[in-house]
Amino acid sequence: MRRAVAMGCVVAALCTLVADARAPSGQYETFGPTDDTIADAKTKLTWQRVVSAERFSWASASQACGTRTLGGKPARLPTVKELLTIVDEDVNLVYVGTDVLDSRAIDKFAFPDTPGTYFWTSTKLGGDALVVDFRYGNTQPLALDLKVAVRCVAD
Repeated sequence: MRRAVAMGCVVAALCTLVADARAPSGQYETFGPTDDTIADAKTKLTWQRVVSAERFSWASASQACGTRTLGGKPARLPTVKELLTIVDEDVNLVYVGTDVLDSRAIDKFAFPDTPGTYFWTSTKLGGDALVVDFRYGNTQPLALDLKVAVRCVAD
């Protein structure tokens, strides 16, 4: 269906279509557009909604989260299991004509402006740490000195 709509759009003019990723109903507590945090009703974790454009090494990311509070609680780097709980399996695809321009594997309303990139977790694997890719929702190990995005969490 989306492809057919996008094809018609190309005939008429170049345009962008967006298929929104949305979390299941009731996953998050009520939040407003300017809220800094969001509470997950299922896991009881409090998440940082909007992330910095700055990129961090694993040690710097851990330290940056450790200096924050979220909802009045001390923040930390999430485990891979925790960070995967906010991955949206219905990836948000951005189309230009019939081509996929970009994708996000996260609810863009709950977590606005999340870049489709790697995010650190506290989970180490050998001499690396696991990251979650919010473009596709997958995980992989990365060297600890690489500069990666960070989203903090609080219990």
